[in-house]
Amino acid sequence: MARERMKLERRNPIPPGRYWIDVVGKENIADFGAWILEMQGAVRLVTSQEETEADPPTLWALFEVPEGRSPFIDQQKFGFPTTAPEGVSSREDTEVGPEDDDDAASDIGKAVKVLSVVGVVLAATIGIYLLTAWTEGKRRQLEGEGPVSGTREKEAA
Repeated sequence: MARERMKLERRNPIPPGRYWIDVVGKENIADFGAWILEMQGAVRLVTSQEETEADPPTLWALFEVPEGRSPFIDQQKFGFPTTAPEGVSSREDTEVGPEDDDDAASDIGKAVKVLSVVGVVLAATIGIYLLTAWTEGKRRQLEGEGPVSGTREKEAA
């Protein structure tokens, strides 16, 4: 099954949809729990996984925003939620991370490919030019016109 693309949701309020988020730190986890309770009806917690042994502790949460609702989220405290396609039901399903529209690595990869093609074309053009110049020089030598550079004519004088 092809995996749908996950993207960071930077809009605030959050539009209707299905999202996952990683909340880091005890205080932020407590505040996120309070936010879920406060947003009752606007946000529905589907599932969560807390790692209390981690330092700092983290909470992974999957939640839904129903149609007709658009809750605000404290992005400074909790970060950006990530869209969660159907099939995402645990932290393990999201470990590859979201694909950001402004993915610099992807842009660098594209630039490297373009530069590679340009380099090959440039090398081929220079090679053809040199081969043509060498061939022209050989033709002149065979026809008795002397070398292209004229160095032997200067030496003879």
